[in-house]
Amino acid sequence: MLFAGRVDYLMGYPIEAQYVAEKLGKRDELLFYPVAETEKKFTIGHVGCPDTEWGRQVIDNINRILRDYREDPAFVSFYENWLGDDTKQRYRELVKAF
Repeated sequence: MLFAGRVDYLMGYPIEAQYVAEKLGKRDELLFYPVAETEKKFTIGHVGCPDTEWGRQVIDNINRILRDYREDPAFVSFYENWLGDDTKQRYRELVKAF
């Protein structure tokens, strides 16, 4: 919508816009303005499931995968593919600290 000229502004996560703009070859056509009240550069994701045996097993599996692979270069680079060069270093620091 933005690149079609139907809207003038968008509000959202920069990584979403960067990813789409990159795919369209328009990465250099966007400007990003951070919201002054935000303190964190990334949001930590959470997964929720029903409080049943199945749901607890799903969460256990996800936690195991995260523990086992969170520092694996292929795992980390999957999300990095969405990031611009200016945010990759901050993301890597967050992954290491978390």
